[in-house]
Amino acid sequence: MSHPLILALIFGATALLAGVFVYRRPRPREHLEEIDQGDLARFIAMLLDRGYDLGFLVFELPGDERFVEFSKYMKEGVKEGIQLDFPLSPWSEPYYDQVKSLLERRRVAYTVEDTPNGPVREFIQVDFGQDVAAAAETAREIFDRVFRVDPAVRLTADMEYIAPKS
Repeated sequence: MSHPLILALIFGATALLAGVFVYRRPRPREHLEEIDQGDLARFIAMLLDRGYDLGFLVFELPGDERFVEFSKYMKEGVKEGIQLDFPLSPWSEPYYDQVKSLLERRRVAYTVEDTPNGPVREFIQVDFGQDVAAAAETAREIFDRVFRVDPAVRLTADMEYIAPKS
């Protein structure tokens, strides 16, 4: 083979690999509008199936501070899973004990994680493992019973560190 042909093949292979890497890398933060509250499970499943370690999904009320956040974990020797993180912060303080009560009524195990600094003092954390249905139902109940949001109200969603659909 000639020298220019070898260089062209190397350049072509490198460009192809770079293109595959760029296509498969995690997307930057993605913002979605008009999420039906009955469709939360589909987005939580997307986080579980395509999310990277510490990928997250935040369902928010448009024009409001209230939100429900999920993150994905991938622990060595443990199957990957999802967890709900609900903060104790100035905006959430009126709802914090209500979220705890809701979880206790539903017999959903949770832990409380202290944070050292900042406006968020601690988090309620619920490990749902791979139970997307339970995670979605808990989020719906927080919006309905704790935040008192009409089920017809559409939410927004912010996602980060989730791979593009293959």
